[in-house]
Amino acid sequence: MKIMQFLQQRDAGFTALRRSARAAVVAPGLFAITTEITDDATTPLFAAFGSIAMLLFVEFSGPMRERLIAQTALIAAGATLISLGTLTSQETWLATLATALVSFLLLFFGAVSSTLATATTALLISFILAATLPGPVQAIPDRLAGWAMAGAASLAAIRFLWPTPTREPLRNATAQACSAMAARLRIEVDCMLGGFEPANKAALETIVPSAQTTVKTLQTSFYATPYRPTGLTTSTRILIRLVDEVLWLETILDRVPLPEKTGPADAEVCDLKEAAADLLETSAELLAATDHRALDELDAAAKRLAQSRSAMEYATVSARLTDTDSTATDPACGDAERKAVASQFVSSLRNLSKRSRQVDRSNVAPVSVGLWLPAC
Repeated sequence: MKIMQFLQQRDAGFTALRRSARAAVVAPGLFAITTEITDDATTPLFAAFGSIAMLLFVEFSGPMRERLIAQTALIAAGATLISLGTLTSQETWLATLATALVSFLLLFFGAVSSTLATATTALLISFILAATLPGPVQAIPDRLAGWAMAGAASLAAIRFLWPTPTREPLRNATAQACSAMAARLRIEVDCMLGGFEPANKAALETIVPSAQTTVKTLQTSFYATPYRPTGLTTSTRILIRLVDEVLWLETILDRVPLPEKTGPADAEVCDLKEAAADLLETSAELLAATDHRALDELDAAAKRLAQSRSAMEYATVSARLTDTDSTATDPACGDAERKAVASQFVSSLRNLSKRSRQVDRSNVAPVSVGLWLPAC
């Protein structure tokens, strides 16, 4: 018991112990097996070093499915580098230049993704091992056979031999931030509908700093990583975009103060905030879930938000036209005509937005929540 406590204090989650135990079991066993089934020393050598590289020097994070996908990509990339290293191994100067170039590229592209950064050492081992052992082109199949056997053994070890618990701090922090933003929006609705009673104002003064702290925690965990925390799957890349939009939403709410005076579109604004809160809460539940769930509820919440946003846009533009348009003083200009003008105006804004996205998509941030609040 004291030994386990000692290890836990110095090895959080037994990460180092888990890697060492896997390599200690797989590498010698695979070396013994390949030595028995082949007379060539190349295959056992690459099988042993491949096991050590893929089990001791790399461990991907995320759900098991994403880890296995990343490990498979590592096996394929390592096989490519072994082939290139073998082709350059017959000339010392060529192997030296190729090693310098490959090392630079691997370390450079590691800044793009944490997954690539995690696999850098294992990929370097695959290339350096092949480049430092001179061999003809005919040696490539034997080397790839050893690497492939090591890759298959690493997949089995990751899946069945002391599997690593799923840890996704960024995903959990994003879910907590979505829940906090949803709670803030609901309190703002209560204040607007309840006339800013003392109880509602006290609740708002409490929830706003709490939501800001939660979002700040998400921002800190996001920017604290030395590499961009993205994986190889679509879900991990979308999560990064979601983090950006949660931070953007919190900034918008801080910049748009909640007015205590009533406005012409208060009902529509409250409905929009309720719809946005529902969408955020649904998103938080999906992010926090450990199993795969259907997206029907999320799609319904997104459709309701879009409808509420359209209703608020029409209500706001109609109110502004009533205040400023000269046709508002014309008795012949009824409510239907003003709504038609508002509809045309909003449609023109949407068309302009679509054209802007077509001109330069790279400079337009995606809007998942779609919350826009007028200055009432």
